Amino acid sequence: QPLADGDSHRLVRHILRKLPDVPGELVNGIVARAEGNPFYVEELVKVLIEDGMIIPDKETWRLRADRPQRLRIPPTLTGVLQARLDRLSTLERTTLQKAAVVGRIFWDYSVRQMRDETGHVLTENETLIALQALEQRELIFRRQSSVFAGTQAYVFKHAILRDVAYESVLLRQRPIYHKQAADWLVDQSGDRVAEYASAIAEHYELAGEYVDAARLYGMAAEQAQERYNAQLAIDYYRKVLLLLAEHPELTADLLQTQEKLGYLLEQQARLVEAAQIYMLMRHTAELDGDLEAQVRACNGLAAISQFQANYVSVLGHVAQAEQIAWLVNAELKLVDAQLHKARAFANLRQPVEGLAAANQALALSQKLAAPRQLIDSLALLCRLYMQLGQQDELSVSLGQLQQETARWADVPERQGDQAHGLVSLGRLYLQIGRVQRASRYLLDGLRRYRTLDDSRGVSETLDALGELARLQGKAPAAVQLHRQALQLIDSIGTRYGRLQFQANLAAALLRQAAYQEAAALLRRVVVEAEDVARVVNWWGLGQVHVLLAEALLGQAELEAAKTAVLRAHELATTYFPATLPTAWRVLGRILAQTGERTAVNGQMVAAEDAFLQSIRWLRAHGGLDGLVEQVALLQDWAAFENGRGQAVKAAQLRQRASALAERLGLGAI
Repeated sequence: QPLADGDSHRLVRHILRKLPDVPGELVNGIVARAEGNPFYVEELVKVLIEDGMIIPDKETWRLRADRPQRLRIPPTLTGVLQARLDRLSTLERTTLQKAAVVGRIFWDYSVRQMRDETGHVLTENETLIALQALEQRELIFRRQSSVFAGTQAYVFKHAILRDVAYESVLLRQRPIYHKQAADWLVDQSGDRVAEYASAIAEHYELAGEYVDAARLYGMAAEQAQERYNAQLAIDYYRKVLLLLAEHPELTADLLQTQEKLGYLLEQQARLVEAAQIYMLMRHTAELDGDLEAQVRACNGLAAISQFQANYVSVLGHVAQAEQIAWLVNAELKLVDAQLHKARAFANLRQPVEGLAAANQALALSQKLAAPRQLIDSLALLCRLYMQLGQQDELSVSLGQLQQETARWADVPERQGDQAHGLVSLGRLYLQIGRVQRASRYLLDGLRRYRTLDDSRGVSETLDALGELARLQGKAPAAVQLHRQALQLIDSIGTRYGRLQFQANLAAALLRQAAYQEAAALLRRVVVEAEDVARVVNWWGLGQVHVLLAEALLGQAELEAAKTAVLRAHELATTYFPATLPTAWRVLGRILAQTGERTAVNGQMVAAEDAFLQSIRWLRAHGGLDGLVEQVALLQDWAAFENGRGQAVKAAQLRQRASALAERLGLGAI
């Protein structure tokens, strides 16, 4: 914030207070040039002292010029600082220039060891004398501590002073100095080189040592990820890609970096950018003839298409991955491809096709002893058996998953896998409404993740526990759990699961009748999920529109609610078939209030028709994972029948809903 004119005048007079008579023209000239910058004022006074225009004594100062107008006042701060540098001795200037190359913070030995283009290096005594002189001139200051043992750290008084000193270094000399600064920092850092990787990488880049720079920027990116600074990591990975682009001998490193960047962008829900990187990776791998990298790129593209509910694209990418994986015997990557395929068929509600892929993934996972993939294979089998309504097969797969999870209880290096297995079991039991078992597994998984300090795992488990609390009719607890999950995932800078967490929070808010807050939250989710520059589409968007319709219905905005639920129906037909029964149910609630019919797929539909469509879908496709939705449907249908005077039918529907809810252990849905 620049100083006001009055404050600038007072500052100048305060600095010049030892002059018996401070000329007004001098004060006005300094204030006019300074433009409110106090640093300019301080440095200009030092220029006047070094020029001999002001002669400082202990008690008083003297002004030598006959008239202040004759004093040379540089028009800019850069000019003032350059004037100060011009008055340095050759030794002082050279030392300051070397220090400027190192950075705003530098060390005595970093300057001491730097040689110029002729190979000349300052002696230890020369370096000490120069640093003392620069310190006396208040161009640099000593720091109380140094990160490198046996060295004295210094800091430039101001960043712009360092910039001016750096610009005075000859262009041909800069790469030489930067290379020496980088090498010195590597040597001093030892095992802690990753902590200083970004600074070292920048020195190597400015020195033209692009391979070393790329290696260090990659290290800096990993450090940034560990500190949950995703954007900084992305920036560093992009630097690596640029630096390696002209080095075909390092294509393997380039491919690895592309994969890391693609995954990181995916975790930030920047799916459009992630897809571009994975496509670039696939192209790079094709040119290099790296078949396994092509498989990894195809799997990355499949994961993004899965998130975007583009299941045709998922299956296309998987087909490419499978074909190539068989050629190079990349069995673990083949497992990943089969899992993508099984998920796509599960989301399309095509369980028979999904079973073949899930079973193949299971067999390969067992052969390779790959615990994470084994868990996911069994979990997918459970989900598919739910859709088919095959209770016996589901029980067998759940039992297998329980056994595999229990195997790793006492294996330290498998605690993360066990936590993943526990939470997977909890979510599966939640899907079929077995809330007591779901609670037990989710709480066990939460304890494991907290022991591992796995923030992402904790956040996902808290979100699942929030869903559980909502199904048990504990809306306040559900809201609190979802808020905790969101707060935690925000703290680690991951946006991948945020859309789902927000939707689940909105569902809990609806149970508290917080319709306005829920609607506002859901609208934000829709905007983010439909952002064509980042996401394009999201598999949960259909359910979000259903929830939005409920929120608007709660505020008696019936037309807006109908628009939202018809949009949900449209999306469900194209992308999210599992949302169809819920969309029909909520449409029935809306039409029950309006008393009107509405057109759906070219047919006029009344409230009763909508409820009938919902129950028909659940009977045909709902499977065991549709029981929770069936409870909600029966309750809403009963309310509709009661409202139109059909008390007997309403009582029958309520009785069926209560019996099913009691069997599942549910509260008020």
